[in-house]
Amino acid sequence: MLLTIAGSSCSGKTTAAHACADVSRLVVHDFDEIGVPNAADVRWRQRGMESWLRRVLGYQDDGLDVLLTGQSPLGEVLASPSAVHLNGIAPCLLDVADDERLRRLEHRDPGRWQPDTAQSLIGWARWHRKHAADPRYRPDALTADGWERMLWARWCTWLPGDPRWAVTIIETTGQPVGQTALTIQHWIAQARADLASGRLALTQDWAAPSPPTDTIAAELNGRPRQALDFQTPSEALTKALRWPPELRGMSECQAAEQWSPRTTTSASRQLPMLGAVALPRQLSGWSA
Repeated sequence: MLLTIAGSSCSGKTTAAHACADVSRLVVHDFDEIGVPNAADVRWRQRGMESWLRRVLGYQDDGLDVLLTGQSPLGEVLASPSAVHLNGIAPCLLDVADDERLRRLEHRDPGRWQPDTAQSLIGWARWHRKHAADPRYRPDALTADGWERMLWARWCTWLPGDPRWAVTIIETTGQPVGQTALTIQHWIAQARADLASGRLALTQDWAAPSPPTDTIAAELNGRPRQALDFQTPSEALTKALRWPPELRGMSECQAAEQWSPRTTTSASRQLPMLGAVALPRQLSGWSA
């Protein structure tokens, strides 16, 4: 089973996920462990997700679940060629209020973020919230200039409220990392219970039995992207931020991380924060 956690910079994603490393039969990975090239772009990220899914299938054969933190939203995961071979998929997104995200960015990296770049990250977060609530919202942010092997037709006709588009949203604004970690552990336990009981919507055979025509898929793949009020993290890395060479080897989640949904629909579940646990937290450098 694949459990995915996405969240923009300073949502608490990486630190909280690492707190789940001791969960039984769970392997925790960050997407950027594969290494981030200087010219990382949307195609690179989508090819990388396919690579990760093939690795997850190996863990699945060994009876292990995988918790993968990264920037790919649900639509990108589902469109990856190997996604249909997973025995279950459970998506979660961590969110934080825009003003709090800006405050955390400045606290963590004083003076590093230019205003336009910081606002670009906020734009990503806002897009991601709407994508989590509605699969129809601006799919061109993923499909335009995307990897040609992505199968957008799997979900491009889904509507809000489709049980397969059910994203668990965890709000981290004002919450200590220990609370977020406990909430993530609760979500993992619930997703596993849903899979065991047959309640998990994204299990085998989740793809529509009558997928849209190739014409629709081709239109999505070839449609030019409209003007957006943000840049992808890879674009921010290679254009706006212009990192010096010594920083370019850092993981993308450390340097510019990514997305974060917040809006909850009838198909989304917002979990209550659970009791706090004292956990160490790295407040310097590039820890998310």
